[in-house]
Amino acid sequence: MKVTLQEPFQSISGLCNGLVICHQKNGKTYARVPNRPRSTPPTSAEKQSRSKFADTQQMVTEVLASPALRAHYEKGFKAQLTKSHPYTSLRNYVFAQLYHSL
Repeated sequence: MKVTLQEPFQSISGLCNGLVICHQKNGKTYARVPNRPRSTPPTSAEKQSRSKFADTQQMVTEVLASPALRAHYEKGFKAQLTKSHPYTSLRNYVFAQLYHSL
């Protein structure tokens, strides 16, 4: 849960009575409950998913560094901008294309 803080509390930041108080780029100050550390080790399915995610991130970086491949994906990205829920960045679009193909 996240709570927006008003004027008198906007200069506070850090950990205060079990709440994390932080400032966002939009200028708002929020208070939230800190994340609890995990008590169980990740399952094999979670490990596989994280590995696939990391591999895809590396592939996206390589694709976007290549002018020819980047141009190929930019065509598809520009075409999908007319959809009702388009990907908001080229990186997200390429990630989705590569992630589903692995």
